[in-house]
Amino acid sequence: MVKALKGGLDESMFGFGMDLQRFEQHEEEDGGGVTLHFNNCDGDGTSTTTTRRVKYLIDAGGIRSKTRHQLLGDSPIPRLRATYAVAPNENLEPNANGDRLLAFVIGSGVSVTTASLGNGDVWWTQTRYNDDPTAPILPRSP
Repeated sequence: MVKALKGGLDESMFGFGMDLQRFEQHEEEDGGGVTLHFNNCDGDGTSTTTTRRVKYLIDAGGIRSKTRHQLLGDSPIPRLRATYAVAPNENLEPNANGDRLLAFVIGSGVSVTTASLGNGDVWWTQTRYNDDPTAPILPRSP
C-alpha cells in the first residue's frame, strides 16, 4: 500500500520512523485538521517528542494501531474485509479523482478512499465492515 501511495505523492506527505503516541482532532472553526504527537527514537537510543499538524491522518498501522485504540478503546476488534488496487490512468476518464489528492466516501458498513497519483493513476481502497470475512469474495455460480 505504501509503495502505491508513494508512486505519485510528494515525499513530504509521508513520515516514517516516528512512533505516533496520540492525536488531537480540531474543529473546522479552529482550522480543522489533526495534531499528531510522536516519539522519535534515534539510532543512539535517545528519544525526542515531535508534534505536527496535518490536514488528514491516514493510519496504516493495522488493526492494533494506536490510532484505532485511541478512537475505539478496548472494544473488540471488528471483522472486516478490505481490498486495494491502483487503477491505471489509461482506464480512467480524465481527472477521474477531481482536483483532490484524497477523497473519502463513508456509508453504512463501507468506506472507500481514493488518492490521485502523480502519473494520473488513482489508488483506491474499499473496506466493508459488516461482511462475513469467511465468505467468498466472489459470489458462487448457481
